[in-house]
Amino acid sequence: MDRIDTLIRGHPHESALAALTEAREAFPGDQSFLVREARVLFLRGRTREALDALSGLQPDSLPREDALLGLQVRASARQAAGELPGALADAREVTGPQAHVAEA
Repeated sequence: MDRIDTLIRGHPHESALAALTEAREAFPGDQSFLVREARVLFLRGRTREALDALSGLQPDSLPREDALLGLQVRASARQAAGELPGALADAREVTGPQAHVAEA
């Protein structure tokens, strides 16, 4: 996970996507990798792909940091796609009572 976060922050997005593909294949049920993949897709301007990746996001099943990141990315992608009610719902979930998700 640290390697992937370092790649994302350093902006070699294609390398980050390749590492995420490997990680998702090794850990298919781990939504933390899915959240990061959606983040990279969104940063690359691939908004619809980011939204598709996060369509089944289950924030309550993630560690708090990953849940918040997923909701933030999905809210931003929804806003960029003109899906303002969904973006607002995600933003409210980040700041509201639902923001208290499972701790790692």
